[in-house]
Amino acid sequence: ILELLRRAFGYIETAGRRAGELVAGVHPDISSQTRLRDGSLVSWKDLVSQEPRKILGDKVVRQYGENLPVMVKFLNSADRRDGNLSAQLHPTDEQARALGDDSGKVEGWIILDAEPGAYLYLGFKESLTSPETQEQFKKDLENPKINIAEKYLNKIPVKKGDIFFIPYGTVHVIGRGILLLEPQQTSGVTYRCWDWNRQPARELHIAKLMDTANFEATTREKYQRQPKEKYKDKANTIETLLQSEQEERFIVERFRLTTSVSDDTKGVCCILSVTKGKVNIEFDYNQEKRSVPLLLGESALIPASLGEYSIKTDEESEVFKTYPPTTHPSRTQTEVISAQESSPNNIIKVMGEEGDNYKYLNPALLPDGSLIARCVPAAVDTSKPHRSNLVRLIPVDSSGLLFEHDGILVKNAEDPRVMSINGRLAMTYVVPLYNGRKWKNIFVYIDEK
Repeated sequence: ILELLRRAFGYIETAGRRAGELVAGVHPDISSQTRLRDGSLVSWKDLVSQEPRKILGDKVVRQYGENLPVMVKFLNSADRRDGNLSAQLHPTDEQARALGDDSGKVEGWIILDAEPGAYLYLGFKESLTSPETQEQFKKDLENPKINIAEKYLNKIPVKKGDIFFIPYGTVHVIGRGILLLEPQQTSGVTYRCWDWNRQPARELHIAKLMDTANFEATTREKYQRQPKEKYKDKANTIETLLQSEQEERFIVERFRLTTSVSDDTKGVCCILSVTKGKVNIEFDYNQEKRSVPLLLGESALIPASLGEYSIKTDEESEVFKTYPPTTHPSRTQTEVISAQESSPNNIIKVMGEEGDNYKYLNPALLPDGSLIARCVPAAVDTSKPHRSNLVRLIPVDSSGLLFEHDGILVKNAEDPRVMSINGRLAMTYVVPLYNGRKWKNIFVYIDEK
């Protein structure tokens, strides 16, 4: 593991501690760089800002704005002299903005290597949803004699190849002796809630922890994921490892190669990261064959405009592909009937970008002019019992609209109402979270342009 670490990215001195971290992505606090053919360096941030649609892709820009929405980190705790990393969590987007931060974060952990006996801590092993248990938890956080991780969190042994998904609000700790790949939603927001009583003490975010943590009891099964085979031939295998359940923020695929395999951006950018061997990225550019080497520990941003390309190797190699999803049904163009024409028998058809068909059922007007509708896949036989979903469109900023689908059952939504905003039809509703302790306010445009 140490040889891999040194070859991949060495060590970074942070506050006197040796903590390895290599970031592939763009964020206000950090940006990766690419070396051009003339030897000069250019940041990914500058590349994206100059040519957002060529780099990110039209679908990504339309859905996420002109920002790279995914990041990938190599994290090394294998040589920490002071033990485990701190206990921390990441909020939802709504929680982060309410607390004055830019955005929340979901992430995944793919264990690339682990020393014998290595472990993680993930989530609470017993429920802390009552006021009494939360008050005791806060007192224990201030007690230097109490090991918060051991007392409250699930201790999970890990080995090379394990895969985990870390939802919003999950208190988590990376133990010593682990090298992992961390794909994630682009965000710099982290709330540190406990630091092993180390000195000098670092800033903790206890109040934010209490406002954003999921205090429900969980087990390893909630977080661990299994790979799903996507493609296989005699020499190569492609698997889907992670497809974020919450907000669908990223998809991760693993390429296990011994020869060459073809791929296609399909108009969506991606990050390729090499964790074993070395490869060449081969493609056509201006009727010229190009080949870019990608070595162990290196990552490349593949622009959406590249289209077809090949990943080629002559040795056993492993490459991870991380990219933002853009095929969710309600993140697409929709054809919507007007409120004046709506009746319980009308159907609103929705065509997904990848050819998936959906429909809104039973749109109906309320006395205040509100429209309510149910969304189901077109293939569903609605004459039989079925599940239906509500959708949401969230206007994020002046750069555009973020179109999201929550997959929330209608029975969980409360107070739905529709209004006209600048000639656009919009719907609002609320859904309870975490035993009803918190509420998520949903604001949607039904007629996305």
